[in-house]
Amino acid sequence: MRLVQLKTKKLSNNFDSIINLGCGPNFVLNRLELFEAMLSEQGLPFWFRFWLTFIYHPGCEDLMAIQRQWPEMMIQVNTALHRLFIQSPPQDVFQYCIDIIKLIGLIPTPAFKLPVMKKKSKSSHKKLNYKRVSTHSFTQALQQVFIKCSEMAFACALCNLFYEWLGAKNVDDATHAYWSIPKMYLDLNFKPGTLEMFLVNEWKEQLLPLLGVAQYEVPWIRNSLTGNIDHIRIHNSNNKITKLEDLKQIAMLLSVKRNERRRAIQNVDEKLNRIDIDGVVNPHCCCNSKNDTQTENKICVDHEFALKGSRSKLLNKD
Repeated sequence: MRLVQLKTKKLSNNFDSIINLGCGPNFVLNRLELFEAMLSEQGLPFWFRFWLTFIYHPGCEDLMAIQRQWPEMMIQVNTALHRLFIQSPPQDVFQYCIDIIKLIGLIPTPAFKLPVMKKKSKSSHKKLNYKRVSTHSFTQALQQVFIKCSEMAFACALCNLFYEWLGAKNVDDATHAYWSIPKMYLDLNFKPGTLEMFLVNEWKEQLLPLLGVAQYEVPWIRNSLTGNIDHIRIHNSNNKITKLEDLKQIAMLLSVKRNERRRAIQNVDEKLNRIDIDGVVNPHCCCNSKNDTQTENKICVDHEFALKGSRSKLLNKD
């Protein structure tokens, strides 16, 4: 693995870093094989720590505000990200990363669309009017808004990490050099919340080496495994949204901000001199001699990459 810092930096912002470094989605897509190699070589403990660092320090003001207002819903989003990025098969992880990185370059996106609930019969209890919708419908719609914010922030974090990885030195074992466990986890009186209980249930004793600590440093893990602990329960009763207009305003505001950032990133990103994966020439590719008008929204990759299968084993646990 290479020595890439995961220790949080004050005033760290992944979007600003991309603007300063010019390492947007095209920067990654122009180096797909190296990106895939990074996913493979860094290993499971590193990526687990990268994910956990992102959860507590996402490097995105909007996402941090969402986490403060709707912590329980964001825990659901974060655990879903854990399963997609940490627990999925290697090739699925690679594809997921590329998919969300590609989305950074796609603008504009629809601001908001609430799923329409069709009335099946006169006796159906599923009704939607112009003022209110069911709590379940709102929860789903709001969660989709948060997922979009989380995935863009996570994709930006991956782009920045990849840029740093390219210039980093190889090391054998540098856990304490690049990673610091969240300080609250080392508090002897720490009470695990929903996220920590999820991690204990998923990883059991393997959670200790993933965190890079000994059992005596985090007694709450042992106590959680034996059931001898009280854990924190988070409630969102004061932050419920039941009006359609409120939900639309939140979704539209976040969408506008995402699209502004996408445009700013496009202005500093590399050119994508590529042929798309179907072999169709991209009309916006600067290597084109003809000004065709096909497939203008396609994301492109090197023709040689499109023809060559992956040989890497991502998230190697060794």
